[in-house]
Amino acid sequence: MPSVLTAGPTEDVIQQMRLHAPDAVAIAGFVEPETLSTLVVMQRPLVLIDLWSPGLRSVNLDNAAGAALGYRRAFFEAGLLFDPSLEVTIDAGLDPDSGAARVMHQLLDATGPRPDTVFAYNDTAAHATPPLSTFSVDKEALGRRGVELLLEDSPAELEVRLPVQLIARASTLVKKP
Repeated sequence: MPSVLTAGPTEDVIQQMRLHAPDAVAIAGFVEPETLSTLVVMQRPLVLIDLWSPGLRSVNLDNAAGAALGYRRAFFEAGLLFDPSLEVTIDAGLDPDSGAARVMHQLLDATGPRPDTVFAYNDTAAHATPPLSTFSVDKEALGRRGVELLLEDSPAELEVRLPVQLIARASTLVKKP
């Protein structure tokens, strides 16, 4: 029977695993690196959902491909040529708010014409004024595919990326036919 267990850095993960004796473990969302390391050492089938770690089974959204698609689609619909020099990426080591602020300053301080559109590929950065275009996140599909991957004896691939759908908001001009 499936059970849900929450464990943080103050929890004794090994004790919880002994108490519940799971056959396999699915981790959804963030988990502390120490907790993940402890679970890996337990050598139970393990899948990460909406989280990635090298060499472990994982299911994530293909945010990067979706962002590129949405960004390029916006250029196309506006009748403009795509300009790769306008693409900026938030440093993975920064929290989303600091990263988004740094990148916005970088865009606004650059020489040449100022951008008239900003596209973010995560909702943390997208909650601005005006609201930035983002992607629909199908958490149910993530969970379903994660369980499927967990149950596979010999998966063809360890890292699965699911497609995303563009949600155009006020920061995107949508051409009307």
